[in-house]
Amino acid sequence: MIIRKFFLLSAISLFLLSPVFASDDAKTILSRLYCPSGQMPVVDAVIELEDISSQDDSGKMSLASQDKIYFKKNCKIRIDIIIIDPGGQLDGKQMTIIRDGLNAFHYLSTGQYPVKKKVDEPSPPLNLLYGLASYPQDAAKTYKILGKENIEGVSAVKIGITGVDENSAVWVDVKRCVPLKLEIEQKDGDDKIKKTVIYKDIGMTKDGRYFPMKLEKYVNGKLASLIVYKALVVNTDLKDDLFSPMETILK
Repeated sequence: MIIRKFFLLSAISLFLLSPVFASDDAKTILSRLYCPSGQMPVVDAVIELEDISSQDDSGKMSLASQDKIYFKKNCKIRIDIIIIDPGGQLDGKQMTIIRDGLNAFHYLSTGQYPVKKKVDEPSPPLNLLYGLASYPQDAAKTYKILGKENIEGVSAVKIGITGVDENSAVWVDVKRCVPLKLEIEQKDGDDKIKKTVIYKDIGMTKDGRYFPMKLEKYVNGKLASLIVYKALVVNTDLKDDLFSPMETILK
């Protein structure tokens, strides 16, 4: 009887001491991403990165592009891409993608007008850190804490996310307020595609925020690309016109 009471009291104590399950819900955990000590939320960011990808079925990885991402809340995104394709026609050329939440424009430095314009998708590129961009459709999604798991030796809370066309999960290190893993299941006709991002090399900024500096991207369990952040700054007061459609030839 004494032993049973001891285990019962221990279980109750652990539950009460756990800030995740006792007081925080899934949305609250996600709202604290990149703000471990109550810092101001990230409203904009500038990220310089290298995209190391597999160019063919051989699985050999090589530098595919050098990118610069500009992000501003809620879903303004601009990506300047320097294409690396030795011997190819576009080697060294710049492509720019501008997304404003409604439309997406694609430009090449060889032309004046967008080579492509389409409706913007309500989801950010996986090269951008999870949780920065948000869309109106996110309010209709269901967020639920599914438990705790270790991701490469680090305790993380698993949060399931479901929407009309979405079934995903993100694992969050609640101490440092960073994502450690993301899984997304998408339909491609009758097939399902599983995309996974593993967030690594967690670094700390001068104001005490933590950010992953390396992203491993997998498609159906196979490594598709490695994203290495070379520089990252946040809350730099980016101007809206940076995300406006380009009306002159891209320099």
